[in-house]
Amino acid sequence: MKTTMDRLIEEATERDNKRPMSHIHAILECWTCNRKGCRNHSKHCFVDSINGGKHLPIDSDDVRNWNIDIPSGKATIEIPSDRVRASMLSKSERHSEKTKTRPQQEPTIIINNHTHLKSPRHSCRSVQHGNSEENIESSPPHRMSLKSSPVPSDSDPDADIDAYINWHIRKTPTHIDLLNAAKAKLLVEGMTLKTVRKLNKQDYNDIDIPKGIGMRLTDEVKVYKKGRE
Repeated sequence: MKTTMDRLIEEATERDNKRPMSHIHAILECWTCNRKGCRNHSKHCFVDSINGGKHLPIDSDDVRNWNIDIPSGKATIEIPSDRVRASMLSKSERHSEKTKTRPQQEPTIIINNHTHLKSPRHSCRSVQHGNSEENIESSPPHRMSLKSSPVPSDSDPDADIDAYINWHIRKTPTHIDLLNAAKAKLLVEGMTLKTVRKLNKQDYNDIDIPKGIGMRLTDEVKVYKKGRE
């Protein structure tokens, strides 16, 4: 006679068997970009062989749709479906077009908090000596100091998640498989370091990340960010 515990175990096993297999980790592992000249280096690119080997960056939407299309036979781990490939190609072309049309700004120099687009090296003034006039060249005062303009930072949320997980892997290399699987699921959900800090045990259970790994990810975001400052 089956006990209540036996029935619960059977139900949990049945739910696991019905759950569709995820290929996300395999896709990301297969298409990690190793080309140093690529703007997406160390992240994930699909190398489009029918388009001259062009690198098409893979984002969280792409890998989620790619994974969805595998069970129906529209895609494999090595080849995305037509709709995913078209999406990646379109986004890559939009990025290239935006880069080409971005206006080139003339470099600026900040001198004592006053911005000048063009700063003459010398100036001339006239001095009257009797009946003659002499031009005297003067240089800028030595008290002037040059300050560089602040450079705005543009952080990629997916790259931040990737770097954060790699930081954990370096700390505990024995958990590399669990951490890489967690990274893939966080990327699919579009998580950022800010949202990871707010996740709780139930949130991690909902996206099928082990609670122990999940709570480590939540608790150590602050430590990781402080170490980068």
